[in-house]
Amino acid sequence: MAKRKISMIRKQKEQLRIIHFTTTNLDTYTTALLMALSITLNIIIRLEVEIQLENFGLKHLQQLIQTHHIHLAS
Repeated sequence: MAKRKISMIRKQKEQLRIIHFTTTNLDTYTTALLMALSITLNIIIRLEVEIQLENFGLKHLQQLIQTHHIHLAS
């Protein structure tokens, strides 16, 4: 009876270990996905701003912003 109980406890511990590992990996993947979406959204917004500036004939302001972004990237 005691051996059976010990065996059951070991199985439960192993299941909890697997659940914890899976949850940790899922958290990591979710964080990476959210970061990628955030970066993509920032790029889309930046492109939209540049398109709007070009549409309104503000080419000099568009070039200034592009120069600023290039400076930040380096």
